[in-house]
Amino acid sequence: MSAGKLHRVFLYGTLKKGQPNHGVMTDPYNGQAKFVCCANTVSKYPLVIATSANIPSVLFQEEGLGNMNLANEN
Repeated sequence: MSAGKLHRVFLYGTLKKGQPNHGVMTDPYNGQAKFVCCANTVSKYPLVIATSANIPSVLFQEEGLGNMNLANEN
């Protein structure tokens, strides 16, 4: 099987190298992922936990634009 196109992915939380869910990011055929570098976003984005599974999410919102709504999960 030929390798598909590689994508650069910015990871946070438990997907980062050394964290419990990093294995999700590995290639299922060879178990590898290529670490490129440590990085920071230029702007600060808040992390929120808004699910019953306690999974963090990043809020991407351009300054002064958009709405944020929180709803209960049932």
